[in-house]
Amino acid sequence: MALSGEQRAVLDLLLGRGLDLDRIAQLTRVPVADVRARAHGALAAIGDADPGEDVAALLLGHATPDAQRRARAALAADPVARERAARIAQTLQVGWPGYVAPDLPEPGVDADGGRAPAPRPGSRTWTWALVGGAVVAAVLVVLAATGRLAGGDDAERAAGPDPAATPAPVLIALRAPGATTDAGRATIGSTVRFEPYLDLELDDLPAAPRGRVFLLWADTGEGRGFPLPVGVEDAGGQGRFARRYDLPPALAPVLGRSRAIELLAADAGRLSRLQREVERLGDGSTSAAAFPRRPGTVVLRGVVPR
Repeated sequence: MALSGEQRAVLDLLLGRGLDLDRIAQLTRVPVADVRARAHGALAAIGDADPGEDVAALLLGHATPDAQRRARAALAADPVARERAARIAQTLQVGWPGYVAPDLPEPGVDADGGRAPAPRPGSRTWTWALVGGAVVAAVLVVLAATGRLAGGDDAERAAGPDPAATPAPVLIALRAPGATTDAGRATIGSTVRFEPYLDLELDDLPAAPRGRVFLLWADTGEGRGFPLPVGVEDAGGQGRFARRYDLPPALAPVLGRSRAIELLAADAGRLSRLQREVERLGDGSTSAAAFPRRPGTVVLRGVVPR
């Protein structure tokens, strides 16, 4: 399951903040059809297969009465589709505690019945990969939409991207504190549409200590920064680790003001508090002092070249 930053953001606004599709479209300046496509695409990623438009709408709570009837009939007739829908609902319940799963029909039963199974206990690392990323991405969307994070005026933003102005990728060598040799690399780049990405390569990173979870962090100075909405909880104990992450476009200003990229071993119990601190950025100041404090110890660090 790999959700894009845009998919996470839409799910968090839809399920975490209780906004409807029209309000999300207004807030993010994205057409309603695209918002719906991102939300439904997220469910397809979670379920490893497209659940279908009607079932996706049922799971997300915006199905019309006719769509609800079609979805329930399809689930009742197809045990595999019903199991997939239940699994998606489980994931949403774990990721967004306020989410209420719809009653799903048992196979072969036309009437409503059989609530989706209770969510399986998940590790905090797995939950952070889904929930933390969603919170971060959603806050970035809100900050960008309200103009408190991104620079420029509306006319400049409406002009669209200038391919000639696309910056060259930035290579950041990552080292353990006090080490003299590189233990990994982070490359931050942007497509011609100014869609940022991050390539992360790590060499022989040990598994995270017990009770800790790996977290990628943009250091903005004075012990503060911003968690990057990427899942690195499985980066340790694999030998060589290499992965590309698509980043939310609204993250570009944060990366631009970052002094370093860090891989942290964060206290798993600290993540809920970190989420609340990140969420507060969507409602208040985005000055350097408002950013959260580093929530763990530095495992690897690389200074962003200027």
